[in-house]
Parts: sequence; C-alpha cells; structure tokens
Amino acid sequence: MSNLVGKTLFITGSSRGIGKAIALRAAADGANIAVVAKTSEPHPKLPGTVHTAVAEIEEAGGRALACIADIRQEEPLKAAVEQTVAAFGGIDILVNNAGGVLGQVGQAIENVSPEQWQSIFDVNVSGAFYLSQALAPAMKEQRSGRIINISSGAGLGISLTGIQAYASAKAALIGLTRQLAHELGAWQITVNCIAPG
Repeated sequence: MSNLVGKTLFITGSSRGIGKAIALRAAADGANIAVVAKTSEPHPKLPGTVHTAVAEIEEAGGRALACIADIRQEEPLKAAVEQTVAAFGGIDILVNNAGGVLGQVGQAIENVSPEQWQSIFDVNVSGAFYLSQALAPAMKEQRSGRIINISSGAGLGISLTGIQAYASAKAALIGLTRQLAHELGAWQITVNCIAPG
C-alpha cells in the first residue's frame, strides 16, 4: 500500500507539465490533490487547464480540487490553502513547482530591467518561501510534513536560456531548500529539491 493514501498534496503549477505529472502519479497512489494554477484559462502554447487536470485526476479515481492562485499574490494563495484545508482536512505535502521565465528571452545583462529581474524571482523563489512559511506551523504542530521544491539544472550550473534571473532564482531555491531542511528537520519535516535538466 502506498504511503500517500489519504495524504493531501498542494502542488503549484500543476495544470500541466511536471506539476501535472506529479499530481496524476500521487493521485494514482491514493492522495488528495490541490491543483493550483494562476489561471483557469488555457495557455496559448501548452495543453491543459486547472479544470482538465482535475478531471483527469478524478477520472483516474483520485480526489482533486481546483485552486486558482498566482503564487506572487499572498491573498489568493492564502485562500487556496484555506480552500484545500476545508476540503481535505489539512495539507501533508507541499510541492513548489510553479516557476519559469515568464516569456522572457536571454539578453545582455545591461538590458535587463528591474521588473524583469524581480518578476522571475517572485515566481521561482518568493512563492515557494511564502507557501513554506504559511504551511510550516501546521506541519510543526503535527510533527510531520514534506516540502518539495522543483528547481532546475540552471540552478546548478548555467541557464541555457541565457536568462540571468532564472539561473539565479533556481540557485536561490536550492539554497532555500537547504536552509529549510536544517530548520524544520527537528519537527520531522523533510525539505527536498529536484533539479530537472
């Protein structure tokens, strides 16, 4: 029997791609899934929406909840967490998967605007920090929890996209993982990072 039976996963950026694959796999193992996406609208280049992901999970026999929240905005995130707790009784596993380059392309450092730099940090690091911060007290109280951060090979080396902020943000997420693992381990909370290449 899977140790995910009855557990609840809160997965950001899970309407498509890596996040959706994690959601489908965990649901097949008996987990409840909060499918968190910044919009209910389809992406212009990528298939799937938060609602199609929920439908696929439910068709496979899992329990899923659609949560619309941009991880850069505190109040919608807080509402999504509350919605998940109300539906499933708590959150056992946080998967900080949302991220990306926000449509940016590589350019010379002198041409990068402060807004371009900050927006990539907000979506790749700050959201993971704020969600971990929000969920840590309940995980400490139950003396168990899992936080999984999805970084990138760009955080371990260089970004093939040439986007300075992306490489830096993904490296920062690895550093945040180390620090949180050190801080939260005493409460039986594990914090790990995956860096797909």
